[in-house]
Amino acid sequence: MGDDKNTPGSYEDFLHKVYTATSPAESQKLYDEWASQYDAHLSGSGYTSPRITVDAVVNHLDRSPLTTQRLAGKLTILDAGCGTGQVGVCFQEAAKSGKLDGLDLQIDGNDLSPGMLKVARASGAYRELNEADLSKPLTTIPDETYDIITCVGTLTKGHVGPQILKSFIRIAKRGWGLIGVTVVEEIWESGGYASLIVEEEKYGRVEIMRNERFAVWSGDEEKQSGRVVVLRRKYLAQEIAHAGIGA
Repeated sequence: MGDDKNTPGSYEDFLHKVYTATSPAESQKLYDEWASQYDAHLSGSGYTSPRITVDAVVNHLDRSPLTTQRLAGKLTILDAGCGTGQVGVCFQEAAKSGKLDGLDLQIDGNDLSPGMLKVARASGAYRELNEADLSKPLTTIPDETYDIITCVGTLTKGHVGPQILKSFIRIAKRGWGLIGVTVVEEIWESGGYASLIVEEEKYGRVEIMRNERFAVWSGDEEKQSGRVVVLRRKYLAQEIAHAGIGA
């Protein structure tokens, strides 16, 4: 894009503002202002994160007979920080192309911005959409609610921190629940994401299915690189064994 952060209303202008926002209220206001232009700004730049994350999660979906029986024909998904709904649309496209074995998708989404949620609602990809501040734990969602949780484009500078991953793990189904996230490479280690995931794996709460760098913008890792991570929540027995509880 030829625009820069000095051009009011440009992609770079909005991105600079959200990266330097100092409060959730400020971020919410900025994303509300950006919502109507967000998809147009990203569509011409080869934004890869939604497709890469959905493909990664679909590739690691447990297709064993036992899990297939437990899914009972449906797949419950939370798209956390859903924005305008690009991830939800990618999941629906994957289902239509036969990549999800005919499972009925029940996709919920949440986001800080009502403006973004309005655009996501118009996509028709979601069952339910709610406002949520991901800088705080997801206390209103019960344990083991979802088969898949995604969070794409939200774990970046000026946004939420790594602790939200603990909420994602808690609300994933034990044994097969997947968490697929993207993290800006610049803050992967310095922001505490790498160490938290290593700790969760150490204590047997998750298995790391994928952890790879990728180009956020198609064919241009120099512009910005990210990290796509897929975790699988383990069964309680595995968690206890790894944590040494009761030993």
